[in-house]
Amino acid sequence: MCKRISSMILACVLLSYAQDYVFPSPMNPAGKDPAGITQLISIIWDDNAYSGLDGTAYEHTDGDIPWEDASVVGGQGSYATHGFPSWIPQNNALNIQEGDMGMKWAIDLGVPQTFTMITGLYVDVWSDGNHGQGEAWMNYQSEYGWYEPRSEDGLDHNTIAVSWGREHEVWVRGNPEELVQPNTIKIATQQALDAGHEIADHTFDHMESNSPLPYQEGNNPYGEGDIQGMSNTGGFSSWGGEGFNANNTQVTPWGDTITQSEQFGQPVGSRQQHMGWAVYAGRFVSEDAWKGALEYSREAYADAGFDLNTFIGFRAPRLETSSGLFYALADLGYLWDCSLEEGYENHRDGTNMLWPYTVDNGAQNTWTQYSRGGRRHIDSMPAGEGLWQIPVNTFIVPEHIRDDVYDNYEIVLEASGGGNDDDILPAAEGFDNSSIGTQYQTRGSDRQYWLQHGKITGFDFNTWILWGMTHDNWVEMMKHTLDLRMEGNRAPLSIGMHTDYHTPIYDNATLLTDFNRDAWGLCVVNGWNTWEDRISALEKFITYAQSQPNTEFVTATEQINRVRDLANKAPEPLQAQSGDDITFAFIRNEELNSSASQGAFSGSFDGKVVVDAVQGSNYPWATFSAYNLDVDDLSHISLDYKSTSPLAIIIELESGEKRQALLNNIYPKENIASSPMVQSGKIPLHAFDYEETYTGELTYDPIDPTEITAIEIKPLAPMNRHDGSWGPRLDPYEVSFMVENITFYGSVSQGETSIIDDMTMSPEYQFSVEGVVNNQLSLVIPEAGQYSLRLTTPMGRQVASFDGKSLSQGVNQLSLPTISRGVYLLQIENARGGDLQQQKLYIR
Repeated sequence: MCKRISSMILACVLLSYAQDYVFPSPMNPAGKDPAGITQLISIIWDDNAYSGLDGTAYEHTDGDIPWEDASVVGGQGSYATHGFPSWIPQNNALNIQEGDMGMKWAIDLGVPQTFTMITGLYVDVWSDGNHGQGEAWMNYQSEYGWYEPRSEDGLDHNTIAVSWGREHEVWVRGNPEELVQPNTIKIATQQALDAGHEIADHTFDHMESNSPLPYQEGNNPYGEGDIQGMSNTGGFSSWGGEGFNANNTQVTPWGDTITQSEQFGQPVGSRQQHMGWAVYAGRFVSEDAWKGALEYSREAYADAGFDLNTFIGFRAPRLETSSGLFYALADLGYLWDCSLEEGYENHRDGTNMLWPYTVDNGAQNTWTQYSRGGRRHIDSMPAGEGLWQIPVNTFIVPEHIRDDVYDNYEIVLEASGGGNDDDILPAAEGFDNSSIGTQYQTRGSDRQYWLQHGKITGFDFNTWILWGMTHDNWVEMMKHTLDLRMEGNRAPLSIGMHTDYHTPIYDNATLLTDFNRDAWGLCVVNGWNTWEDRISALEKFITYAQSQPNTEFVTATEQINRVRDLANKAPEPLQAQSGDDITFAFIRNEELNSSASQGAFSGSFDGKVVVDAVQGSNYPWATFSAYNLDVDDLSHISLDYKSTSPLAIIIELESGEKRQALLNNIYPKENIASSPMVQSGKIPLHAFDYEETYTGELTYDPIDPTEITAIEIKPLAPMNRHDGSWGPRLDPYEVSFMVENITFYGSVSQGETSIIDDMTMSPEYQFSVEGVVNNQLSLVIPEAGQYSLRLTTPMGRQVASFDGKSLSQGVNQLSLPTISRGVYLLQIENARGGDLQQQKLYIR
């Protein structure tokens, strides 16, 4: 019996959500105390090719199974439930009943969920009236067309329908017509909607390299692919053919050579190599190609009889994205995407993961991955369109089981040939062998690094298959991940899953095939987990989560609705104040040679900064800083910008602590001149996060504006080079950027400051500071004697003191504790008496 879920799906989702704006932050958009926030949990299922309904077939063992020995859900008599003919096999070797596996099992879990569908599964097939039932299966076609198999395929078919999956509706047309099987994916989709779940988009064909989507209309459906057939649709040619690949060997835009027969275990010359998407196409195709692919998906969903007005969420297959995807989603009116990983920054520990955000200022983790040496597939993103990003979370493995988990991971990696060469950490929500490179060949340093944080991309493939987790370890990891959320900022927890993985079909017909058994199939072969373990583990986690106070399972769209409600409760910005009279001065670490096209600016900047190469342990930085600020109050900051690399707005506090907001909506160098300015929007003070390199206690206490001593605009340079070595960057890195319309919402002013960089003596003082190098203060004294000195923050916190210090005339060296960049007051008094002297310093 299907359980009815109480849910508010899309209650007001279409009401002016283009105006939504939330800056990416670990703090909730209302700036409220997390203790009063409901912990939201969303399970988002991808693919969903196996319904688990009565009469549908499943593989009860690995290897070839004759048709007459096949098993079906429900067994004897189950054909009648959904209209199967009575002559289908009625075996049920595993005694699986409807709702025991697949999509139907997930529908009946009793909590609201989201199912992102491959909409090609709704495409039905038929055989024309020239073939009886006994030969019909050899002569199928669909509304999209048909094609003939190649001799290398070793198939008995005369024609194969352009279709996807195996649970589509099948007819033998003639007089009379005969239904061979109903479309049980349509039935399950309707059941999900009736139960209060949400349906979202996972593309038309999963953008697979063996997709039968034609290249063009007519009797040469795959162009140069040399496959005979008939196409009734424009296919790839509808958007100019971009992304289509009809060759066994493919060279990616970044220069990798991929041979499909080797990567996927196919006979050379088989049909799969003459049709379908290029491997990794999602990472490089344009907005036009993405839009064309999305329109195919939307059309299939509508043709299946479902409402496009509620079909407003998306997840990219294998999390393969490009900038073009997000522009296409915005243009077609999607509300949210859930394709970008977040959480791999060093300071993210499970208590401070990002809340859902709009993509006006880009995504943080795309910079993290690029900075560490990964490829950049996303630069600019649509601003001002209200497109939301639900982060693909990282799960946190408890420390006491990390060694066991990593042991299995090493085994799988060694067997599969390495790891994903395109991401800093395992990223694919559904790896295949095309994504295997050399980066993740295991090394001791990899293990030690991972043991420190214990993060795994939040998908069932990554946890169950790639990391080979056991049932008990998976449950413990999920409980620990939720506990950290509850103890911390209560950012919504999104769980990426595939209903297909929760069927014996996946184990027996995918993992245990000859090609996969000794790599991805090791989780089953070694007894780490099976489809039944995966089912049991999720059910146990749901029970645990529901037992916790103030938790709630919601659909992805309802998650956005709740976050929007919080954003609407945020305090209004204070009075806007132009930042034109605030001076930002260029500073850098002295021992390296970073440079800027101008030394300071007020109001606007249009130029370049060159950040020097990494030299040994010296990591270069360069920034424009407005120091010696007097802030009476401040609620928000905004500016207009365009840049070839991210800009960090950094707030410096008198304690030495820094918080930053990352502006990562950037442009390629070749496009920067003609690209429009990006409006950052009003970034609330509570949205500012710690820098990734911060190693102190993460308190996330509200920022007291009166403690702000400086504000920086810092162009960022990657840490590592991008030649595949993952080593430190050896060349200077140039950033071109423009900034204008800097606005502070509150009261901010700037005083005069003695700047160490000037190396000049201030005439009103009887002593002067020549510099601070390696925490050594060079102090010029006009007369030898005993002196007392204090170094404090502007608010009076003492940083260092020297009582009765003997100083000589001229330059003296004083050792200071390690201190951060910022504004300080140096006070000095002669022990024989006299006025207290004070100098304000900016130490960089």
